Amino acid sequence: MAEEPSYLAGFEKLARDGYSSVTVDNSKNTSDVFLKLVSAEYGSHSKVVRVCFIPRRASFTLERITPGRYELRYQEVEDGTCLKTETFELSEKKRLQGVECTQLQVPLYGLTGRSLELLRSDEHEFLAVEPIATR
Repeated sequence: MAEEPSYLAGFEKLARDGYSSVTVDNSKNTSDVFLKLVSAEYGSHSKVVRVCFIPRRASFTLERITPGRYELRYQEVEDGTCLKTETFELSEKKRLQGVECTQLQVPLYGLTGRSLELLRSDEHEFLAVEPIATR
């Protein structure tokens, strides 16, 4: 039975009071990934706000994210390669008919026309931002 994409148990989900979402598309990748949504609002002190596992050939949507600047950092399970996206902004605007918010889709590998550039990263950069574990 194949594993399902999900948040990792034991890690706190932060930045949960927004309406924006980020769908991470790992459907063209041949490796499972461990992924961190990292807030870039803290300058050089990056803060992990979500941690999840996305199997190869699957997608996962991180929902109800607070507006702000973020990046995705992930490690491919198959070979340990670490990558990250460029920083992106999630925003919200209140309208008469509700809230207009960002609904971002990010392909991780193998797709053309992606909206965010993927950058090489090293394992230290992936591990340097530690998620907050729930007690």
